[in-house]
Amino acid sequence: MHNCSDGRDEKYVSLGSSEKLEKYVDVAEGSVTLEGLYLSPEQAWLAVEDFLDQKGWRSNRICWLHENQVPEGKHWLVSSDCI
Repeated sequence: MHNCSDGRDEKYVSLGSSEKLEKYVDVAEGSVTLEGLYLSPEQAWLAVEDFLDQKGWRSNRICWLHENQVPEGKHWLVSSDCI
């Protein structure tokens, strides 16, 4: 979540691979997400490290996908009974 200067909140999700945004994979019991949003452990650590160092700002060392950039008809987190 990014708080804009005009008071809006924008949502971003990590992007591991844009080529894998068509397939859903299990996240937790009853929930799925797009496979392309997963990061490697090394990439994930960069995001965590920067989040802590930069007081909550998104890392510039990984790719991010704005919620409006998720492919049409897809959702970044959804109940598995919805697909």
